[in-house]
This record gives sequence, C-alpha cells and structure tokens, in this order.
Amino acid sequence: MNDAAPAGGKRARLREQGFENKAWRDRMDMGLEIIYGIGALVLLTALIFGVLQHHFRSRRAVQVGEEVVRKRYKRNET
Repeated sequence: MNDAAPAGGKRARLREQGFENKAWRDRMDMGLEIIYGIGALVLLTALIFGVLQHHFRSRRAVQVGEEVVRKRYKRNET
C-alpha cells in the first residue's frame, strides 16, 4: 500500500522531459543574457539617435522652439 511517487519521482520525470538540472539552468541563463544584450543594444541605439538629433538640429528649429516657449510663458502669466 505504498502510494508514493512513481519510481524515480519528480527528478526522473524532469529528466524524461529533458530538464537536467545544470543544463536547464545554463539554457535559462543564456536566454536571459540574450534578452539583456538585446536591451543594451536598443538602449545604445536610442542614445546614439538622441545625440545625433541634438547635434544636427537646424537653427530654424531652435528658433521656433524658443518662440513657442516664450508664447507659453506669456500665456501662463495672465
């Protein structure tokens, strides 16, 4: 009358499904490293884009921006 887990138990079932302890952790770590690398690449791309946009902005765009700011300040004073 032993209702315990089948021969080998949970570890045996995991091995049958392909989840070896160390190998599974290594695959999981590699997946997280790939996600981290992709995130770093996206952040780097955004930073480069922002720096280039700031560097190559036109004088006309700067003047228009300053004019808009002046109008907003005047409108908020009243």
